Amino acid sequence: MINNKIKKIEEITREFIDENEKIKEYILREKIKEILEDIDENLTGKIFLNYYKNETMYLKVSDSTSRHFIHTNKNKILEKINLEVDFKVLNIEVKIK
Repeated sequence: MINNKIKKIEEITREFIDENEKIKEYILREKIKEILEDIDENLTGKIFLNYYKNETMYLKVSDSTSRHFIHTNKNKILEKINLEVDFKVLNIEVKIK
């Protein structure tokens, strides 16, 4: 029957995201901005997603204070991100620019 062959748009979108690391990276880039802004507005423009690979976010920070903030709040950030995206982020690595 025809209904068995029709996929929901949500399923198609999820499959596309699962297969495409660049899409995940773009989604994370936007979500990390929102999450960090909610936690501390002073971090805006100091922390950037460099890239996403193998369920790890690689962030670039502008100073050691921002780096310390990420390490201190790592679990809280991971928890918030994993609630908002349909794929897993298991780790955060930080590098100063």
